[in-house]
Amino acid sequence: MYRIHAGIIGIVLLLPGKIAAQDSLISDGAGGCDFTSGQVHADCIPGYIAYLIQILFGFTGGICLIVILVGGFQYALGTVAGGKDKAMATIRYGIIGMILSALSYVIVNFIVTAIGG
Repeated sequence: MYRIHAGIIGIVLLLPGKIAAQDSLISDGAGGCDFTSGQVHADCIPGYIAYLIQILFGFTGGICLIVILVGGFQYALGTVAGGKDKAMATIRYGIIGMILSALSYVIVNFIVTAIGG
């Protein structure tokens, strides 16, 4: 159990570096690529893909957080027999979804960064 928590903490500590790498692709101002102001051209495609990925994984992380919150409410209000087991399963699946979302974000970000230079 300790190894799982240490792995999750390691992933969380690595994410800011990956996010900073994507931010440099999104709005670095170099080469005229700035998606926040709309200054884009064909050389900005890897940065644009990184921008879309950032939005997509933010959305999936939000959905996973909502699933975890719903599971928490189900657990708190689960007085019916088997209600707490269903709630724990919901929380477990929400956490697994968040971990998978974070890992896929890191993998896809690494690929886009490698392609984008």
